[in-house]
Amino acid sequence: GKPFLFLWGDRDVQGSAEAFGLWQQALGENALCSFRIYPGLNHLFMPAQEDDSILNVQAAYSRPSSVPAQVSEDLAEWIFQQ
Repeated sequence: GKPFLFLWGDRDVQGSAEAFGLWQQALGENALCSFRIYPGLNHLFMPAQEDDSILNVQAAYSRPSSVPAQVSEDLAEWIFQQ
């Protein structure tokens, strides 16, 4: 009975598109579930670089960066609607 917001950056090397799709397929008809995909963002919802992979994930996550405003705005809007 609780709402869920599923977020995924499409450059996430830890959470796959397949896994996100399975959640969406299983729960997509549930009005309590919302799904958002962010192009170009990694697992931390920060911009990924072309050479990022699971092999250099710690280096990728150590780069100074910030979460794009759209992610924060979407999260705040979703919370406000609940």
